[in-house]
This record gives sequence, structure tokens and C-alpha cells, in this order.
Amino acid sequence: MTPADTELPDLDALLSHRTWVRAVAARLVADPHLADDLSQEALLAAVTAPPRDGHAVRAWFRRVLTH
Repeated sequence: MTPADTELPDLDALLSHRTWVRAVAARLVADPHLADDLSQEALLAAVTAPPRDGHAVRAWFRRVLTH
């Protein structure tokens, strides 16, 4: 698969995962404020450097959140 074959997700598609991203962040850290920060950082990363594979967005978010 070449870079031209991969479909980048659009902004709306990325942001549609925000509730799921926040839920994963809440499971990773005990502090709700920290979970908010973590989820916002993951969404910012998605907007500034989106995942290459538009079909594996949640896997990409999970990797970002755990790192």
C-alpha cells in the first residue's frame, strides 16, 4: 500500500471519536482533569498530525493516549 492509497480521516471524522477518546483517557488516569487534558492532547495530535490510515483511527488514538 502506498501513501496515495491510504485515506486520511477528515477533521469531523477525527472529532467524532472525542467521547470514546475521553472514555479511554478516563480509564488510563484516575484524575478527571488529567483525563480531560490527555484527551485534548490526543485530539490535538490527531488534528496536527492525523493518522495515516483513516480506517484504524481508534487504534491510533489508543497508542497516542498510552504514550
